Amino acid sequence: MKVFLLRVFGGGLVLLLFCSGCVKTPSPEAALESLRARAAQRLLQEARQESLLGHYQEAAFLLNRVLASHPSSSLSHEARWWLARSYQQAGNLQLALENYRSLAQSTKKNAYRAEAKLRVAEIEGILGLSYSEQPVVNGVLVSVDQLQRTDALEALVERSSLLGRTTIVLDLGCQKVSPSRSSTNESSERVIGWRRLIKEVVDPLVTQSHQNELSVYVAVTLRCLGWFEQEMDWPENTWSDWVFDPSSGTLQISPFYSLFYQGYQHYLENRLSELAEAKIDGLVFRAQAPLGPYEGFSPMAIRSFEEAFEVSLDPKRLFLPSPNLGSTPGNNRLVRKNLSPDHYAPIFWRWTGWKTRERLMVIKRVRESLHMQFPNLKFGLELHVASVHSPVTALADYSEDWVEAAQSGFEFIVIKPIGERDPLLTVRSQKRGSHDSISTTPKTVQKMIEFLQDPRKVWVILPYTRNPAFKGNGQRSQPLDGVDFPMGVGKIYEGIRFP
Repeated sequence: MKVFLLRVFGGGLVLLLFCSGCVKTPSPEAALESLRARAAQRLLQEARQESLLGHYQEAAFLLNRVLASHPSSSLSHEARWWLARSYQQAGNLQLALENYRSLAQSTKKNAYRAEAKLRVAEIEGILGLSYSEQPVVNGVLVSVDQLQRTDALEALVERSSLLGRTTIVLDLGCQKVSPSRSSTNESSERVIGWRRLIKEVVDPLVTQSHQNELSVYVAVTLRCLGWFEQEMDWPENTWSDWVFDPSSGTLQISPFYSLFYQGYQHYLENRLSELAEAKIDGLVFRAQAPLGPYEGFSPMAIRSFEEAFEVSLDPKRLFLPSPNLGSTPGNNRLVRKNLSPDHYAPIFWRWTGWKTRERLMVIKRVRESLHMQFPNLKFGLELHVASVHSPVTALADYSEDWVEAAQSGFEFIVIKPIGERDPLLTVRSQKRGSHDSISTTPKTVQKMIEFLQDPRKVWVILPYTRNPAFKGNGQRSQPLDGVDFPMGVGKIYEGIRFP
């Protein structure tokens, strides 16, 4: 009997081991995807509850997290529907309209398309202006320095109005200065204080422009905005970014600020709120200080990445050996030379992907905070042209993802054709032709329109010829209007000289 039982037990054990070997163990990737799906479901459920309770700002924050972290999820359409509803209930009709349009115009089947179309028509009726009837943007880009000259503001507004311009974009700039403003660097001394900027530049510009039926947008580079502070207790180095020097293998303080510090994010919200209180029509987030491959290594960013992926991040491990790594003397920015994607280690792409998503999420959170306070404020986001036609290059060079940015609810996307002498253009990019010239820009614009499905969502910054400048006899510089853009694309001209 004992022998029989042993045989039965042994046979059962063999069968059990055999069958267990037949069961396929889920791969780590499948397990991770399952965790992400459950996380998205939990966030969506929390957001629905917040929206039903009337906590629309909290709901919008959660829903934007779902869309940013899980853009390909089967729940994305439902999340966008609840996001649109939350904006509508909060009275933020512009953002509600954008999200309803996204559902109504989606090429993928979704259960919300028909209702979204009805909501689009309803909100357009409330706003009293059909989207197709909105004027085409035709504007000028000016700097703070230009408007500080005697009689410059009056000349700008008068000429812009006479020449049929619709928009003035004031660019706050992003001068390259030393990390410490206590330096005797000449460009540092030219930075105007924030209070003076609002009182002496922005307020008069808005007043006179609106009197002449001109819209006013302010273009800001978020990583540089702290340069306007002149308060004694300003925590400058506390929020500074850090950059990796490949030649020494060490981290160095950057002249730019890190977007990943919560304190700096609150600072941005407060300062941009003060701009909005000046009754500007919109903000443009410029790309003048991109997060390049060697940038973004602030302690906060590294710590957040390590917690998210449960790995230790050593900047030296991100780059494979290459003889072409180096820096540009006296430029406060480290650049790479002839570095192809093959010279990045696998973990570099995980780091860069995280950095790209987090950067965009920070910008969106700042935008959402402002939208809740100023529902009619419009927002544009500048991207490098390489983001559209060379996404891998742009991901490494600038931490930009064109598709994800285009789906993030900005009223328009801005591009600026860059030339051979642009200091932000790497040697490798110049040799491979990844930059965009004026003549090839229409191809990039057309690709953007096909994705965005509306030419009015595309703005292009174009140069004026240098001479002649504006003159009292009516003569003026001729813009490069030989470029043929589809009807509706916004054109912003820079390099204009006026008295």
